[in-house]
Amino acid sequence: MNDLVARAQTGDRAALNSLLRQLMPDIRRRVHRYIRPPESDDVVQTVLIEVAKSLRNFRGEANIKTWATRIAVRVSFRHIKQRKQVLPFKPNQEPHDGHMHARAVEARDSLRSLQRCLDQLSPERKMVFILQDVEGYTAPEVAQMLDIPLGTVYGRLRDARRIVKDAFEREQGRPMSRSISQGGTR
Repeated sequence: MNDLVARAQTGDRAALNSLLRQLMPDIRRRVHRYIRPPESDDVVQTVLIEVAKSLRNFRGEANIKTWATRIAVRVSFRHIKQRKQVLPFKPNQEPHDGHMHARAVEARDSLRSLQRCLDQLSPERKMVFILQDVEGYTAPEVAQMLDIPLGTVYGRLRDARRIVKDAFEREQGRPMSRSISQGGTR
């Protein structure tokens, strides 16, 4: 892929198109985590345009996919702040098997409950929570992706965890598991 990037940086339109096609599935998945369709499709296009415009500044210090992911996160965050849109937390689709076990039903219900709790967060807190506790990025990585101070990441994450924990416990009528309430980072 490095050769493709180098050719795209020199103005080779075919290489640029090929590179964007390769990056698009990851960008689409990333954006869809934060923004609901149909707006997400417009944001994906905006990210691809931003990647194409910024490619000349790519120095290869990170993997091209990581670099494009950071652009996708920043563009998504900017869009959310402008629209004040609620970030979805998509649970897995329900299995097609009609004979779900009791634990699977309980897990699905807990996930839906968690989704409702996440909907109570501000977009800023939700973005930090999802990036760190759901996707596993470190606080310094989140700060870099969102272009905010590290202390702000820690503050938003602390607040988000407290809000989610309190809301989940109110809704479920039981304590949230320790691993969820303290965050599961990589």
